[in-house]
Amino acid sequence: MIYRGKSTIAIPPGETIVEMMDDRKIARSELAARMNMSEQQLNRLLDGKVPVTPQISSKLEKVFGIPAYFWLNLEAIYRKDIAKIAREAHGRHGTSLSVGM
Repeated sequence: MIYRGKSTIAIPPGETIVEMMDDRKIARSELAARMNMSEQQLNRLLDGKVPVTPQISSKLEKVFGIPAYFWLNLEAIYRKDIAKIAREAHGRHGTSLSVGM
């Protein structure tokens, strides 16, 4: 889920994963199988509802050939940006996070 704040946009690592899937013509069902997870678990990962863990980043590295630290870094940036947006929203009395697709 993409969150928008006053000065920050938080983009989940799942957006990059989806781009990689599209580039390589990998279906969600295929990626889920290759990562040994259910499609529901994969969807939650792609939506940013569950974090990229070291275990998941290793699986992504094997599938896409992109180092695990890349995926962990995207996750860290995403979580940092969500926190920043929440602080901005909290400071504006009653304004909630803006969610974009």
